[in-house]
Amino acid sequence: MNSRRLLSLATLLLFAACQATQVTYPGPRLGSEEVVLIKGKRRADALAFGQMVTYPVAWIEAIDGEPVEPPGIRVELLPGPHQLQVGFRYLDGPPRSILREVELEAGRTYEIVLEGRRDETQPVLVLD
Repeated sequence: MNSRRLLSLATLLLFAACQATQVTYPGPRLGSEEVVLIKGKRRADALAFGQMVTYPVAWIEAIDGEPVEPPGIRVELLPGPHQLQVGFRYLDGPPRSILREVELEAGRTYEIVLEGRRDETQPVLVLD
């Protein structure tokens, strides 16, 4: 397999991993009305070898001090108070991270939105 095909396959696998919802609580999967869904952001504006490459711009790195591996673009967790370590990147800037204390309601979907300009960008959770 040539290097271009390997890169394409790796890109597709990365994109597929980013699409999956990561369940971060123990036991069987619960219904959507019993859990919280947090959605990060992804952008598809990088061109590599003639193909658009999707990369995340806001993601969940840890919940209550427990790492989310790999860092999550779609994360399902139990409702209640949590500490979220949110990673984010503004355009071509370096990745950054911030800790947020949040109270999350069951059955709700939250989206990570980046607010502010370049060096002042902050991730904010908003109801979807």
